[in-house]
Amino acid sequence: MANVVFELLGNLVELTNIVTDVALGDPVSALLILSSTGVWIVAFGLFAYLAIGGLLSAIIPDGIGRTPPQQGR
Repeated sequence: MANVVFELLGNLVELTNIVTDVALGDPVSALLILSSTGVWIVAFGLFAYLAIGGLLSAIIPDGIGRTPPQQGR
């Protein structure tokens, strides 16, 4: 099992080196890598926000907090 973890970490380091080499080779490649990373971060952030909101809405009861003020009294 530990061998698999070391293999994955080694592949991650190798992937980082390959992406860096590609990004430094051409300015258009660097721009494409940065923009795709930005899109990925935004998508992951939105998913995390929705997932955390869904979990919290399941945990926190609906009646928490004070009641709304009465209208027309």
